[in-house]
Amino acid sequence: MDRLPGIIVLALFGAILRPPITEVGISGGPHWPEFDTRDTFRRAAIGLTAHTALNEHFGIQFGGGYKQGGIERCVARPRDEATLPAQRQAPTGATTPCVPADLLETHEAVTVHRLYDYVDFSMLGQARVAAGDRLDVRFVLGPTWGVPVKCRTKSVSDGVVQDCSTAFLSSDWRLVGGAGVGLQLSSGMDLSFEYRYGTDIREFGISSSLIAGLHYRTGS
Repeated sequence: MDRLPGIIVLALFGAILRPPITEVGISGGPHWPEFDTRDTFRRAAIGLTAHTALNEHFGIQFGGGYKQGGIERCVARPRDEATLPAQRQAPTGATTPCVPADLLETHEAVTVHRLYDYVDFSMLGQARVAAGDRLDVRFVLGPTWGVPVKCRTKSVSDGVVQDCSTAFLSSDWRLVGGAGVGLQLSSGMDLSFEYRYGTDIREFGISSSLIAGLHYRTGS
C-alpha cells in the first residue's frame, strides 16, 4: 500500500495526458543522502530522463533510475573486554557522541551507515531561460518517489556489513528543487549540470545531488 499512490499518479498522467516527448537523456552524479553529513557520506545516482515541452520556456521532465540513499547514525556498542585499555585510546569513527556517561568505561561510540538502494521515479517541472546563443539557465521543482530494493548496514570503524533487506523498508518521497545550466553541443545534443535539494516529505530530512546529463532532442 505504501507504493500505491505513486503508481496511481504515474499511470493516470501517462494514460490521460500522453505528453509528446521532445528530449531524452541520461544523467547521474554524486548523491548525499543527509545534508549535514555530506563531508563523510557520499553515494551515487544514475538514470534516464524524458522531457516534454509545454512552450518555449516551460516543460516537464520525467525520470527513472537507480539511487543510493541512506542514513548515518552513532550507536553505542559494548567494548571487547580483552582489549578495553587499547579501545579506550583508539578513535571510534563516530561523528557524534552517543554513549551515556555511565557507560563510557564499557561501551564505545561507533558510526553506522544504513544504506538503502532505490528504483527512483521523478516528475519535475522545468523552466529554461536563455543566457546566450548556446547556454541556458535551468530550474526544476517537483516530486520524486523511490521504491526500496536493497538495504545494508555498515560499521565505519571496522567495515562490517550486514544485510537488512528483510526489514520493512518504506518508500522515499521527496520534494526536489534545483538549478543549473545547459550547454548546446550541437543542433540535437545538450549537456547539463544541476545542483538539487530533496526534502523528505514525511521526515523532512534534506538530501542533495550534483547531476550531469547528456540530452538528445528527438525533433532535431
